[in-house]
Amino acid sequence: LEAYKGVQFLLRGFQMLLADLDAELRILGNGPFKRNLTSLSRKLEIKDKVTFSDKVGSEILGEYLSADLVVVPSLLESFNLVAIEALACGTPVLTTPLGEARVLAEKGWCLEISNPKDIRELYEKMKRILTGSVSFELHSIRSQILEVYSSKRIADLTLAAYERTLA
Repeated sequence: LEAYKGVQFLLRGFQMLLADLDAELRILGNGPFKRNLTSLSRKLEIKDKVTFSDKVGSEILGEYLSADLVVVPSLLESFNLVAIEALACGTPVLTTPLGEARVLAEKGWCLEISNPKDIRELYEKMKRILTGSVSFELHSIRSQILEVYSSKRIADLTLAAYERTLA
């Protein structure tokens, strides 16, 4: 957890969401910014609705499978593996259109936040997904994600890139 991951904005958007929906927020990860985030959740008076988990690796997949929504409000992102893994688990994703997430949003596989610092936009888009006013063909998206981002395909593309560089 780092400031550039934008979780501080997610907490503020989640606070607004709680006025409309009974929800829980699970924040996965660890890092130097975690203390600031736990403090912010207390300051916003939502600490009993927010859980922090240090799960990593394959342990996170269970979290994606049980989630109603995965939010990645990052200010800086290159590949966005979190969004890809969540979509592969059939879970809707709300993310910033940075790096590979731009491709995911262009294909209509996830909903994007144009600016994660815009708390109202974050709140409104979370609410739209959680209330079903925007929906995704998750089964179809999951199948496409598993095909496009398979380990074999990524390895083949990486090898081809190295071969072009060495040629």
